[in-house]
Amino acid sequence: MTKNQNPISKDFIEKPRKIMEAYYDLMESDHDTDDVLALIEKDPDYYDPYLYVADDLRKLSEEAEARRLEDEAFSRALARIKDKDGQWPDTLNWGHLENRHIVRALMTGADNLWQDGKTEEALNIYRQLLRTNLGDNIGARYAIIGLRLGLSYDDYIQEVWPEPTMPADHIDNWFSKHAPKYAEELGDWKQYCIEEIGLDEKEFPF
Repeated sequence: MTKNQNPISKDFIEKPRKIMEAYYDLMESDHDTDDVLALIEKDPDYYDPYLYVADDLRKLSEEAEARRLEDEAFSRALARIKDKDGQWPDTLNWGHLENRHIVRALMTGADNLWQDGKTEEALNIYRQLLRTNLGDNIGARYAIIGLRLGLSYDDYIQEVWPEPTMPADHIDNWFSKHAPKYAEELGDWKQYCIEEIGLDEKEFPF
């Protein structure tokens, strides 16, 4: 168990990181890639700069270096949240702002595993992300259904997220069509939505 986890509940809450404020300040100012890389040097366990630089590099067709940065962020994030037995925490809530850089790194890692054809490994990460954050702000449930349907990553993106911002109706319709086939994947999420958010069971397609 890491020092950031409560020894009773195993809820992971990342400690405040000074570099996070510096990162957000930098994003609102004139900067270049070297400025963001410098933040990684200062704190290699704050992962948003890795993903930001990787995105910049990919736009320049520097895929190998972009992936190297994403893979490093993913590996570090996994090591940070797992206990000494290799187990994930009970919760890794998106609602804690300090956790978000970790969740983003893990989601990116799962996406990359899927693109590499390592579907079982990707599915395991998405399942863990959903289990530890049942509010599912990041949409892990959609990826789970896409994988269970046997879609490639590219086909999934084309079906569900063909544009960076998609109307909620489009995503909801896709989910409503396919989720009932794999309802066992979503039982805890459904229960959370009913008990914690107050949704009516009739609002679910399964």
